[in-house]
Amino acid sequence: MLFIVMLHYLKSVGDVLSFDISTGAGLFNYIASTMCFILFSTAVPCFVMITGYFLINKTEFNIRRIEKTWLRAFFVVSLIYGLAYLLDYDIRHLKDIFSILYMGFRENVSLWFVDYYLGLIFVAPFLAILATHLTKKQYQLLLVVLIFINITVSGRFGTALGDVNRGFSLQFFILCFLVGGYIRLYNPFPKQRQTLFGLLVFTILQLIVQLMHSIYHDFGSFNQLNFVYSGLVFFVSVFLFIWVKNHHFKSIVWKPLALLAPYTFAVYLFSDNLVIRQMMWNEDFHPKDYVNSVWFIPLMLVAGIAVFFVGVILDYMRALIVKIIKGDTLLEWFNKKISIVCFSFIDKINKL
Repeated sequence: MLFIVMLHYLKSVGDVLSFDISTGAGLFNYIASTMCFILFSTAVPCFVMITGYFLINKTEFNIRRIEKTWLRAFFVVSLIYGLAYLLDYDIRHLKDIFSILYMGFRENVSLWFVDYYLGLIFVAPFLAILATHLTKKQYQLLLVVLIFINITVSGRFGTALGDVNRGFSLQFFILCFLVGGYIRLYNPFPKQRQTLFGLLVFTILQLIVQLMHSIYHDFGSFNQLNFVYSGLVFFVSVFLFIWVKNHHFKSIVWKPLALLAPYTFAVYLFSDNLVIRQMMWNEDFHPKDYVNSVWFIPLMLVAGIAVFFVGVILDYMRALIVKIIKGDTLLEWFNKKISIVCFSFIDKINKL
């Protein structure tokens, strides 16, 4: 999630000739940003792989998981747009809140990730059932087929079924989910040396793509091909994920992360919100003003960490409110009522 915030920071610079590489600071920022852009672009594939890693053994359809994800998104987005409405009384903000009731995250509040992630959670138990009934070779073949369908070379067109939307799609999320599940079940590349080699190879290949872009479009511009999740970044993400999984971190590192982890989803909900994004990158931090300054990278770190903790605090507030109003108990009661109605309806249909 921290990677996503800093990726948006770099993305706000745009793909024009922003960096003056004739200056020392401009050249350093250009090179550092290029490397960071590749690293930060692994955030979305890795997040979905984490989901697959932990849900590949969950074969029961769990409506609570879907509800919690949706309600978390609804709370954060409604809070932001409600405050925005009170500040300027723009009726469009209220319309955006109501659009979420029918999962209008992608079209109306620019939270494309939420729509596809909710779709993934809907089909996750069925993907888990599929995975548990496949042999290892069948699973590998399935991944090869999905990679062939999803992976793009040019950033515009897939290798098999045409436009795959650069990884902004449910089918790409399904691929990442099943890759995370495969890693959980079969532990590929158990040696760190193998993982680091793969990570290095695909990072170098991505840098070559960046170099080719720079030669064609002049040095100093960002390569938007880096902002393709279903390209070489996907393979960088896979090896980065495996390396982190196999690495033995000290408790001083993972214990604080384990405490923060349950509250990090709101970091994305907050940072990529249309209202907040406009305010942060165009009114507050102004990354474009620092592209040739020594403060460009330090500002990225400060802004990223600040936004990260604001998102964590928002989600902690949500969890606290849920606990106070006993939201989980209410949700359980609601689900039981809905289940009774649904099963009763199904029984009536079966008797016809």
